[in-house]
Amino acid sequence: MPNIIFATIGISGSGKSTLADNLSKTISFKLICPDDIRKETTGNISDQSQNNKVFAIANKRLEQYIQKGNVFYSATNLSKEARKSIYKVAEVYKAKIIWLIMKDSWQPLVCEERVRNDLINFVDRSDTLKTVGDKTPLTVIGLQHLKFKACMQNIASEIRKYKAYALQVDSINTDIIVDFIINNNLIDWFKMKNEFLTLN
Repeated sequence: MPNIIFATIGISGSGKSTLADNLSKTISFKLICPDDIRKETTGNISDQSQNNKVFAIANKRLEQYIQKGNVFYSATNLSKEARKSIYKVAEVYKAKIIWLIMKDSWQPLVCEERVRNDLINFVDRSDTLKTVGDKTPLTVIGLQHLKFKACMQNIASEIRKYKAYALQVDSINTDIIVDFIINNNLIDWFKMKNEFLTLN
């Protein structure tokens, strides 16, 4: 069986980290998160000055980890360049990619509220997401939402070209992912289940 790259596509606050936590209870994988690497490298999750280095480290880890097992790559992956680097690694190491498209990315106000709550509760978030005053909109999320919609215009042709998979998911119901893996014989040690949801 090929190893799997679970890679998220979603805006800030759409539940990517929560999904990784929930899915890890069922499926074994190594986690890669550029935000974590940014903090390791610069000491500050908000420091964008070393992004080239951060993503070089993330891609190097992806190459290392995918040779040994499954990987969860938790990032927005809204740009073609970001997704292309993941396709390249999958091709070299004969891995399967399952894009996990975060449903809540279609609802930027829901994501905005989630980020606001995180900031109130001192969850480590990038300064680029912080607001000035209680009612200032999180413009970064709005811009990400536009990029997300553009990404959705391209993802179907990408998955055909690279023989990848795409699932539209939320951060809680990981059964959809498990069911899809079973139905496509991607992991042979799961028991069979029923429904799965895929983008056409």
